[in-house]
Amino acid sequence: MNRGISKGKYLLAAFITVAIFLLGMLLGLVIEGKRVGYMQSFADQQKLEYGSLQLQYQYITELGQEKNCPAVLATFEKYMGTLVKAQNRLEEYEKDAKLDRNEFRLIKQDYTQAELNFWLLSKKVKEICKKDVVGVLYFYSADTLCADCEKQSFVLSYLKQKFNDKLLVFAIDETLDIEPMVNILKETYNITKYPSLVIEDKVFSGFVENDAILKEICSLYSEPTEECKITS
Repeated sequence: MNRGISKGKYLLAAFITVAIFLLGMLLGLVIEGKRVGYMQSFADQQKLEYGSLQLQYQYITELGQEKNCPAVLATFEKYMGTLVKAQNRLEEYEKDAKLDRNEFRLIKQDYTQAELNFWLLSKKVKEICKKDVVGVLYFYSADTLCADCEKQSFVLSYLKQKFNDKLLVFAIDETLDIEPMVNILKETYNITKYPSLVIEDKVFSGFVENDAILKEICSLYSEPTEECKITS
């Protein structure tokens, strides 16, 4: 009798364990699907906003006037905020996600395209609207291939926080080989070592110290900034 009861308890425990496992898997799939869908909505929003920025840029270029710059700059700054939010969510997803890695790479490609579009647009806005910003392309690789990438990311995050919208940092994952523009940029700037920085077309290979980046970016502002005065 006791053996039968014990066997029944074991079977019940096994059944409950399997049920909990399956429920957890199902819940994980649902959460993962919602997370991917949320990131895709961000990508779609970025495309629409960049399309609007392109139209505005074409408009002020055709007119050859700067009077429309306030509206363009307002949209420009809003789009930058959208990119920052999308980047934060991508980083969270990359750390936590266990499934749908291929779909994640496609979403990351979407984000990278939007980021590079914004980088190109920032050059145009700087030229036409005289916006005093400095752009940095940051090429990084997988942690196993790049011992200093985490350290470089920390330095750039610190500087970005310090300079805020006066410094634009565009992080490019060099392993994202499904995006042709990544390979084109690597060839254009002869990027063979990681991390590497391209600060307004000047290339820095390998890890770059905080002071060296400060010296370079501060030399590029048309007007002295408070951040550069404090650090000088």
